[in-house]
Amino acid sequence: GLLKSRTLQVAFSALTRSRAGRAVLRAAAGSSDGLGLSDRRSSSRGPGEIEAGRLLQEIVGRAAAVPAPLTKQLLTLLSDACDERSRAQKLPAAGAQTLPSSAQDAGGLEVAEQDLQWVLTLLASSLTDAGEASLQEDRLLQSSLAQLLSRGPEPRTAAAAAAVQVGAEAWAAWPGNGQWFRAQVSALHGASGVEVAWLRRGVSGAGEGDEYLSSTGCDELQFTRLDTAAVQSLGPERPSPLEEGTEDDLWKKHLARAEEHARSFRDLRGVCDRLALGAARPRGAAAAAGAEPLRSSALHLVAMREESELRIEALLRAAEERANAGRDTEVQLKGSSQGFEAEIESMRQEQEALLSRVKQLQTEREELRVKLQALDEQVEVAMEACASAAERESQASSGIVTNLAKLGLHLASHSRQHDAALQHTILLDSSNAVCDAMRFAGQHSGEAKSNKQELTGAPHHYVWAALVQALVLAPTSSAEIKTALKQYADQVPAPSALESSIWVCTIARAFAKDKSRITLSVDASVSAILDSVLRGLVLAGGMSSMEFLRDPRQN
Repeated sequence: GLLKSRTLQVAFSALTRSRAGRAVLRAAAGSSDGLGLSDRRSSSRGPGEIEAGRLLQEIVGRAAAVPAPLTKQLLTLLSDACDERSRAQKLPAAGAQTLPSSAQDAGGLEVAEQDLQWVLTLLASSLTDAGEASLQEDRLLQSSLAQLLSRGPEPRTAAAAAAVQVGAEAWAAWPGNGQWFRAQVSALHGASGVEVAWLRRGVSGAGEGDEYLSSTGCDELQFTRLDTAAVQSLGPERPSPLEEGTEDDLWKKHLARAEEHARSFRDLRGVCDRLALGAARPRGAAAAAGAEPLRSSALHLVAMREESELRIEALLRAAEERANAGRDTEVQLKGSSQGFEAEIESMRQEQEALLSRVKQLQTEREELRVKLQALDEQVEVAMEACASAAERESQASSGIVTNLAKLGLHLASHSRQHDAALQHTILLDSSNAVCDAMRFAGQHSGEAKSNKQELTGAPHHYVWAALVQALVLAPTSSAEIKTALKQYADQVPAPSALESSIWVCTIARAFAKDKSRITLSVDASVSAILDSVLRGLVLAGGMSSMEFLRDPRQN
């Protein structure tokens, strides 16, 4: 009754719309193994919901035409789809103030609703069809009557039922045509029948292709519960189709004939009721009833005729107006044609003027072409002159570069001679104490200048003073050099007093490895002191760098 009236489908749709119904669905999905995925998300349901879920799971298991694990998975999918739709319904209410996300939330709700409807449809298709349920009821009734009327079970049926076991492959008769196909026994229900699952042929499937139900295109989810007589153990030979004269077929024919007679009886009774009602009606009333449609039709035709007459009058008036408008249009066309002729004449005169203007422009274009040709010749001459000027400029530039190179060599030679005459250069080991003192003095004066401290002399004056003090303290200096330099140092009160006598005093890294170059240039008034300094530097290990000041062309 639940299958025929579609009550289960309506019940599932109603359970998905309420919180208590969704709790019952979660309980039904997890009733077979205690606490499933949905139970872990909502484990606070009451005992009543658990009991209702257990009963719902049992009802679906009885009405389903698919195995129990698949039924449990479908119930789990339905519970998850309900939760997703509930969350999608809450999102727009929570994000109503944020307009940009409302469209996205509406799309999510629509997708969740579609998923829920898809799962409901899939679950409904897994239930036993109403026709199949009726057929199963008929089969159960037939088997019960057969057990009561027969004196004992047939030997072939008893032997086949005894040989069939759960999980084994067997031959099963498809109720649609009586053919035998390969199937696997899912469950044994005793005298009520055997539950089977129709097999599909795999890559290495045994037997012929027509021995599998999938080759016929039939629905493999229907007729999964058969009588014990319709299931036999798998043998090498395929059983012959069930004959039409079997007891089941006879019961079907009798039931179909009885239903046909009952339907014919109901139709006959309806015809008799209509005839009785027609006979009981008076003849005058029947004539009046027959004339009523004719009277209404006549009135309708009169109304249509009056409307047509009014329409014809309106059309005549419109035709007269169109005729008057046509005459006015003809007068306007005559006046317009005269105006068009005058306009055409003016356009012809304008065209003649334009032709003369074109001839004049062609003449001017020819003159301009001659002038342009002359200008092209002048441009070619100017370009040749530019090319020759560029060539002369290139020659002059190369001569200037050569002369500059020669002048540079000449100036370099004179600069070396000038430096040799005015400056004295000594190469000394960088690790010598004299070099350390000079570098320290230079760094100290540079830091003082960076810190904007007041200096009493230029930086090279401090380097000169450090050089003289270092030679006085150097162990390699002779007593004569030390005495001369000490007397000179005592005569200089401050570095600023060296401004008129010391011109250059620098120390820098030389090209030779671990060597420093000391450059000195002084006034002639302190040439004797310079001589003592030079001798002291030579005694300290320094050597004159006059070899480095030679002209490179002399090498």
